[in-house]
Amino acid sequence: MKLHFSERPVRDYRSAYMSEGETKRQSVFNLEFLNRGILAASYGLMALSLPMTDTDIESIVRAASDALAQIASKT
Repeated sequence: MKLHFSERPVRDYRSAYMSEGETKRQSVFNLEFLNRGILAASYGLMALSLPMTDTDIESIVRAASDALAQIASKT
């Protein structure tokens, strides 16, 4: 899965190109994920796996929620 911090629809590789603000939000998100023990690619790509437990998923959701709150507080 991949997250996009864009206000426009992302439909192809051109529309997926990040602006300066989107790049900053992506960096904050990744740092917040790392601070919570979740590894994602620096450009927002993440891999989910079937062997994940409910606890794993809850940790990811909690980390994403916290990271998004940090992004909101910085913009």
